[in-house]
Amino acid sequence: AAQLAELLQYLHLRIRGLVQSVKAKGKSERITLEQRQWQNLIDIEDRLAGYLRTIGEPGE
Repeated sequence: AAQLAELLQYLHLRIRGLVQSVKAKGKSERITLEQRQWQNLIDIEDRLAGYLRTIGEPGE
């Protein structure tokens, strides 16, 4: 369980960093995702956060 928690934590942090870093920085630097891809990324980040809470606080 500890190894799984570490893996989920790693993935969660990487995806959260990506989500938080997405910004428009002028005309030459543009980030484009289809809406479905973006929503899938948000969904994965939310699910990973939920899994981490469940593992970290199993009695609740």
